[in-house]
Amino acid sequence: MEQELSSARAALSDARAHGDTLMHVSASIASEARVSLTSSQAENTMLRQANAGLAEEGRMLRASKGQLVRLLGAAPIAILETDAVGTFVYANKIASNLLGLTGLSVEGSRYDAIDWHLAWPDGRDVASADRPITRALRGEIVEELEILVASPHNIGQGLVLRVAAVPVCGASGEVEGALATLIDVTARHGATAALQASEERSRLAFEIAGACAWELDPATGLSTWDAAARTLLGLPESLPFDDAVVSFVHQDDRDRVRAAIASALDPDGDGRYSLEHRGPPGHEKPGARWLQSHGQAYFWGAGPTRRPVRLVCVTTDVTQRRAAEERRALLVGELNHRVKNALAVVQALAEQTRRATDKRVPNSPEQRQFHVAFQSRLLALARAHDLLTREDWEGATLSDILTSAVEPFTRGAQNDAAQRDEPARIEIAGPSVRVAPEAAVTLAMAIHELATNATKYGALSAPDGQVTVTWSISQDRTAVDLLWAEAGGPPITGPPPAERHGFGLRLLERGLARQLGGSVGLEFPASGLHCLMRLPLNEERVSPH
Repeated sequence: MEQELSSARAALSDARAHGDTLMHVSASIASEARVSLTSSQAENTMLRQANAGLAEEGRMLRASKGQLVRLLGAAPIAILETDAVGTFVYANKIASNLLGLTGLSVEGSRYDAIDWHLAWPDGRDVASADRPITRALRGEIVEELEILVASPHNIGQGLVLRVAAVPVCGASGEVEGALATLIDVTARHGATAALQASEERSRLAFEIAGACAWELDPATGLSTWDAAARTLLGLPESLPFDDAVVSFVHQDDRDRVRAAIASALDPDGDGRYSLEHRGPPGHEKPGARWLQSHGQAYFWGAGPTRRPVRLVCVTTDVTQRRAAEERRALLVGELNHRVKNALAVVQALAEQTRRATDKRVPNSPEQRQFHVAFQSRLLALARAHDLLTREDWEGATLSDILTSAVEPFTRGAQNDAAQRDEPARIEIAGPSVRVAPEAAVTLAMAIHELATNATKYGALSAPDGQVTVTWSISQDRTAVDLLWAEAGGPPITGPPPAERHGFGLRLLERGLARQLGGSVGLEFPASGLHCLMRLPLNEERVSPH
């Protein structure tokens, strides 16, 4: 019994010991469970935080991508992107519009599938291997170059594009695609071509005209010369202006050239430069050489700070023109000499005829009147020729024509009037008007007839008589109105009788109308004759000067 009790106690003790162990194990498991639960909660929290971060990063990435797409779409240049095999993956709006691409053209299409015709600026076709995207897909960086593009979507419309392309590489360095940028420079290219064509036309014009252009920088004293100057003057592209003067100006004219340049650069002047001077002998034609220069100076600032910054000039070889002018002057001089001789011969013939007639026929008043009138008209014609000779037969001013025509009728009388401080017998006044040679002769003869009539019957036949000759340009600027007005002569009772309608009246009424296309009106107030001439203004006969 006691042995059984002892066995029971031992078993209980073992059980108690085993129970303690179980309790320890159970406590340990519970403790571990509590730790595991705490760790799992932390991991869940971290996971939730990571997921939230990833979500935010995704949102920011999507926003950044959208912003990038908007930025590329609004870029002022065309942008294209392909994948590694050349398939379009992106084209912004400008690229689509520029190349006529559509969504279908971009999505899933290769860049070389569209039949664009590409050419270099010199007209050579661009080979497939030389296309910028092709080169970029080979790993090359293509610097900006110009290509002429004809798109199949815009038949007949060509573009000039400035293209650059770069490869898009992955992390390991392999080429994953290509990115290309395009800028439309068609307008600039056209403007450049037009400018080059204009410069070529100017060059040809300068070459034909025997001219060159040059500039002077007043600050540095350096002059620059165009290509034509090398042919015309043998000058380099750039050299100090003092050296240029020595090279292209005759030594006797250098001071005049320097003075004219200084005057053009004067801040108080108008900046214009115009001078004709001798140059060095030509390489092919030795001898006197003449150059003509025209230029304009440009200034900066105003008032006391105004200063010249640039002088632009054109110089022309006028040697041939000068030689032609000299030849013409000789010919005109010879012609004038022969005309004078012819008039002298006519005058001598008239005189000899009168004398021979006087021997056979008694001298009559009509013969003497004819002789005087004929000689007077020959002299009037000679004076008109002399006036035109002094003007190189390029016409004369209306004032000079009238003064020359009435000079024989006022000779001595004008000086006497000046000494007595009295008005001149004939007053002439009016604006500057130029008259062509043929019209000048006709007008001079008409005024001569009026002065002759005034001397015989009108104002100049009386001691106190006066004549005023005035003219003005009509308000509509289509004619010159010239008035011959007499006063202080014998009273006039009306128009002259028919027997006095002679050469002078016919010249006034018919000659002026035919030669000048004008009209003549005669009035006969008691105070003196009024003759109103209307001379139409035109470049060929009568013009403001």
